[in-house]
Amino acid sequence: MAKSGQANKFGIVLIIAVAAIIGAGAFYILSGEEEPAKSAGTDQPVNQVEQKAETPSVAKPETPVVTSNTVVEVHDTDMILGAEDAPITIIEYASMTCPHCANFHQNTWPELKKNWIETGKVRFIFREFPFDRPGLAAAMLARCGGEDRFFAFIDVLFAQQARWSRSPDPMAELQKVALLGGVSPEEFEACMTDPALEETVLNSRLEGNQKYEVSATPTLIINGEKFEANHDYETLNEHLEGLI
Repeated sequence: MAKSGQANKFGIVLIIAVAAIIGAGAFYILSGEEEPAKSAGTDQPVNQVEQKAETPSVAKPETPVVTSNTVVEVHDTDMILGAEDAPITIIEYASMTCPHCANFHQNTWPELKKNWIETGKVRFIFREFPFDRPGLAAAMLARCGGEDRFFAFIDVLFAQQARWSRSPDPMAELQKVALLGGVSPEEFEACMTDPALEETVLNSRLEGNQKYEVSATPTLIINGEKFEANHDYETLNEHLEGLI
């Protein structure tokens, strides 16, 4: 499980580094790639990741985590923040190229993390649901940094989503982010060509679709139930208060 304190410290350093390079002109915005089709508050895929995404077997769940309201299956590949004995477990299914996911992580996530995760009331599990190859690559990159840096990479990738996802060469832009996060070019290449890592990410999407009927992102599963309301902090906070 990722350690919140270390991830926060690393995230600040990484975000400052990205901002500095952007100011120097190392990153650039080039449009031309259309966003996935959207529904209210979520993104829905138009062109799915290659057919390979439909075929990998779903990883078997590890020992279930018992909360006050439900039993949530947790895998040893899950990236998690929060207390193991938290009364509420939230699973987020997200695509790294989803604008609504970026909005959630920029506007709702900071307050959710501060008021619910860091206070021991929520255990948060991030699961990937890639729509396309750049989204798959970005999800793999976040895992390349290891558990301690995973959520810091997620924060930066969502904050800089418009830059790398709309570039004519997203992989080159992702490699810049990787380098700033301490992942060497050699490690980045090994990560992007790791079949086991790719299968882990694709299995996450496949299971989300099969188990929870996830078809758009972000999708939140709260104590085993799909959260159908808006994902702004006020609405989410009110719902969570009703579970305590």
